[in-house]
Amino acid sequence: MEAKWSQDLTKALLDGTTYSGSKVAKERVFSASMLGKEPYINMMKYLHGNFEQEEYGANTTGSLYQLGIDSALKDNEQYTIAKRIKYTLPNGWVISGEMDMIDEINKVIIDAKLIAISSYNKVISNIFTHEYNLQLAVYRWLMWKETGEEYECALHAVNKGGSKTKKNLLSNFTLELISLEEIEEMLIAATDELQKCIDTNTMPQIGCDIFKFGKVNGVANRCKNFCDYNKVCPQYTDSQYGRDAGFAKSLEVDDKKEYDPFTIDDGFNF
Repeated sequence: MEAKWSQDLTKALLDGTTYSGSKVAKERVFSASMLGKEPYINMMKYLHGNFEQEEYGANTTGSLYQLGIDSALKDNEQYTIAKRIKYTLPNGWVISGEMDMIDEINKVIIDAKLIAISSYNKVISNIFTHEYNLQLAVYRWLMWKETGEEYECALHAVNKGGSKTKKNLLSNFTLELISLEEIEEMLIAATDELQKCIDTNTMPQIGCDIFKFGKVNGVANRCKNFCDYNKVCPQYTDSQYGRDAGFAKSLEVDDKKEYDPFTIDDGFNF
């Protein structure tokens, strides 16, 4: 049984790293990080909001690291920390983003990421369609809407499994970004798609890349261990949670490294 002091410490850390963005279900708010996610996940976020985190996870560690950065830079006039900008699109959806750091002298928006060693090389490959690049492109667009200035964007990427001897512990680099005009078009298209699903009481037809993190005994690791909505997802119910290999097998996919996303059935009633 876990000691009382350990339970208290974990709870205190979870309380201290509570998500600062929109948590309310059925708010027409589209956060910057949502652009790089599948429409199905974004619809689940709209329907259910953000759940309070009950267990210590990788995002908790990332939030604690960010709090350390905030403390280190709070008295440094070169940097603005934790700046949130919101902008309302013509279709009524609010685009929202909180920027970790803004270098006001060099005009650079910097996002801090604490990254698993398995993902580090992919992140630093700096592909403009990667979810982090898209997130920062939205930040840049929000800053442009607010100030009229075109900032650069960069990543402060820390490898959780890196080492000084291998020289793969840290990478600071400027990001390749989609243009401001294209990002605006993507945001309008993404929110229009969600609104269509809301109006028709349906889910997006393209589901999640459930095998992104592999599978064990036929069950997708992403669904079981990395999805905040597994217990409310119509495709992965509480009765299946953590035990039903039939969920993955019913998708009739081959056991390969790459998997196609599955299609959602029509007619789910939320």
